[in-house]
Amino acid sequence: MKSTATAYLLWVCLGVVGAHRFYLRRWWGGAVYPVLAVTTFVALFFYLAAIPLFIILVLLLIDAARLPGMVRRANATPSGKEV
Repeated sequence: MKSTATAYLLWVCLGVVGAHRFYLRRWWGGAVYPVLAVTTFVALFFYLAAIPLFIILVLLLIDAARLPGMVRRANATPSGKEV
């Protein structure tokens, strides 16, 4: 069983790399975060980091509202995969 508290803890501590999504076995959604994190890091050298950073922040705020439902769906399916 997945825990909402654990999902929020991962969201707060490692949300930038999508740890909360990997915990809930949402692989494709979780893969977006590390890509954006690396893009932001590279963009820092070109002073363009505001764009991917803004995208990460928007995605994190959306996930904050959706986490309880994502945990319920992860616990509802036996394999934890989204149906």
